[in-house]
Amino acid sequence: MQSKQSADSQPEFFLDRCLGRTTGLRLLNLGWRVHMVSEIYPNDGQDVSDPDWISHGLRLGWSLLTQDKRIRYRSAEIGALADGGGTMFCRSSGNLMIQDRVDYFEGQREAIHRVAGSDAVALYLAYKDRIERRWALISEPPDPPISRADLTKRLRA
Repeated sequence: MQSKQSADSQPEFFLDRCLGRTTGLRLLNLGWRVHMVSEIYPNDGQDVSDPDWISHGLRLGWSLLTQDKRIRYRSAEIGALADGGGTMFCRSSGNLMIQDRVDYFEGQREAIHRVAGSDAVALYLAYKDRIERRWALISEPPDPPISRADLTKRLRA
C-alpha cells in the first residue's frame, strides 16, 4: 500500500459528533491531528447526515473516527466511505466513559496511523489490544485465521 502522506507527517482524523468534544480535545492533547464536526458544521453538526460528514472528511483526506458500530451495516454510509476512498475506525464498544474512548484509540495509535496513512478503503473496529478490519473495498491480504474459541470470544465482544 502506498502512503497518503510523507513519512514525517501524521494522518489527520475527522471525529464523529457522537465521540464528543472532550474526546477530541484529549486526543489533541495526546498529539493526534483531529478535526471535530463542530469546527465545520453549525449546531455541532446535528443536522448533518452520516453520509455527508463522512464524504466531507474523506474529501479533505482525513480518516474518520466514530463510536457508531452500526455504520458498517448502513449502505449509504458504506457507500460514502467507498466513494470517498478512505478509512474509518470505530470503537468496539459504545458504552464507555470518555477516558476509555480515548484509551481505545490511543492504545492502537500505531496501528491506526499505519492504516490511515495507506491507500486502504476500509472500516476497522478498534479494541483495547488490536484493530480488526470489518469491511474493505479493495483486495488486501486476509486477516490471519483464528481458532473457533477465539472466534467465539470476538463475536461476544
